[in-house]
Amino acid sequence: MFGQFLNFDPAIYISLGAILGIVGLKLFDLLIDQHKVRKQEYRTAYAKFAETFTPYLQDLEMGQSTLNVLIVGEFPKHDLARRDFIRHLGRRKKKFHRKWLEYEEKYYEVQRLGTMGMAVALAPPSFDLARTRPSPEDMIQWELDRRRELHKIVSELFHIAKS
Repeated sequence: MFGQFLNFDPAIYISLGAILGIVGLKLFDLLIDQHKVRKQEYRTAYAKFAETFTPYLQDLEMGQSTLNVLIVGEFPKHDLARRDFIRHLGRRKKKFHRKWLEYEEKYYEVQRLGTMGMAVALAPPSFDLARTRPSPEDMIQWELDRRRELHKIVSELFHIAKS
């Protein structure tokens, strides 16, 4: 009795195979299209995120404005751009977030100084201000080092986001 149900015409098997093949191809095509859409959304979001940093990076390199003022003025824009962008990172989100915390710490370090601290050079932790009076050259070097460090952090953020 059970064998009677399995005795179909071979044309039925061929038709079912063709239908399943077409459905499989359509499903594969749909997945490819979704991947393309997500990839384009990522590219657009990355471009918008990176664009937010362009004037900041140029200013870091050229050194035309006071570093502390630059950080305090630009960080809120960067943070908003990060919030929009981070949802596109997927598996890179944790690594990006750890690097972002380094950048955020640089911002809070300056913000804690208040208005009066916008024009001061921040001494590196290795410099003992209690025992040594820094020279103007020391302070200029500190600012250059901080600019390089900030540029490196932002570049690493971009690298994480791109990889």
